[in-house]
This record gives sequence, structure tokens and C-alpha cells, in this order.
Amino acid sequence: MFQGHIGGVLSLSVSGDGKLLASGSTDGVAFIWDLFVGTKITLMKDEKKGGKIVCFSPDGKFLVFGGDDGIIRTWHVKSLNECLLMQGHTASINALAFSPTRHQQLISASMDLTMRGWQFKARDKTDHPETIIHYHRNNNNIF
Repeated sequence: MFQGHIGGVLSLSVSGDGKLLASGSTDGVAFIWDLFVGTKITLMKDEKKGGKIVCFSPDGKFLVFGGDDGIIRTWHVKSLNECLLMQGHTASINALAFSPTRHQQLISASMDLTMRGWQFKARDKTDHPETIIHYHRNNNNIF
């Protein structure tokens, strides 16, 4: 049993090698758990920004998470350093998913009624991912 969150868990993601589990919660905390040892690492602890929605990259090198501020934060799993911010949403992030075939493509969904596709190349915080698609419910356009 994994314990640590003081709010409801909203999302889970297992690394590609099956060794790590990430969890995001309403308490604004994102954890990475070692599934074999049971230890946990706190990545983010800020209820305003939050690590509510989490997703490992297919290669397991990165963990992305989003919260109430609409920003997607990317952490390098090995070094535990934040390495990239993706901005474009104007409301809470409520879903994140990597393409299973295009490992550097991330799709995000938000309470701002949009879905965005990101060309993901995380090297450092100065990188700016390109928004490759943008869908808005009100006009049904993808551009």
C-alpha cells in the first residue's frame, strides 16, 4: 500500500520499464514511487501550481505534470530536475498523454476547452516546445 497524499489521487502513470509509479493529487503534490522498494520521492509540493495530472514519457526519462495554473512542468526522472515548462493553456490541466508511436509528441487537455499538441524536446528550461495542434470546442477547428 502506498501512502503519502492527503488529498484524493487524480492520476497515475507507470514508467515504461514498470519500475516507477507517479501519482498526482488534489493536495497539489506529485510523487514518484519505486514499485519494488516502496519508497517515494516528492517532486512538487505546491497546491497553487499542483502536480495533479501526471504522465511518464514512453522512454521513462521524463515525467510531465499539470495543475491548476495551466502550465505543464517537465522533470528529468534520473536527476529529479525540472527541465521544461510548456505554457499555452489558460485554465487547469485535466489530461496529459504521450503518443505511443511519436515519443516526442505530448497531447494536453484543459478546462479552458482546448486540447494542445506539443513537440516535446526537453533539454533545459530555455527550450520552447512548439504547439503543433490546437483544438477549441467552440469553433471545432484544429490549427
